[in-house]
Amino acid sequence: MWAAIADVDRYAEFMPYVKASRTLAREPSGVTIAYQRLSFGALRRLGISDRDYAIRMVDDVAATADGLPIVRRVWSLADVPLPAPDPSVVRLAVNRGAWLLRASDDGATTIAVLLNGGPRGRGRRRASGRPARFAG
Repeated sequence: MWAAIADVDRYAEFMPYVKASRTLAREPSGVTIAYQRLSFGALRRLGISDRDYAIRMVDDVAATADGLPIVRRVWSLADVPLPAPDPSVVRLAVNRGAWLLRASDDGATTIAVLLNGGPRGRGRRRASGRPARFAG
């Protein structure tokens, strides 16, 4: 699962609503800067425009009290030059979140995504529900 999350340049192939995703830079510290554009298909009829942004992603590994690994990719908006915004696309002012992957004793992996973003910094969004579990 981590290989898919880490493959930013292929997000448009398998992540819902991702129309474009490309790496802009990789810093020696391991930070990745990427541009992404989201398109919501049929929801455009309801007035939901495409969104775009550049994000700064940082990966790290920690451990639970039991010594099991937790892999995390945390992102926030990147302060990098972008092309002039397309008038039909909303450039996000807030975009923060994280992927969390946690191993368990039974060989399964629990995956959660935390989101906070909105076109003008007003909306708070949080993925809710039970994290997905995948047997390894």
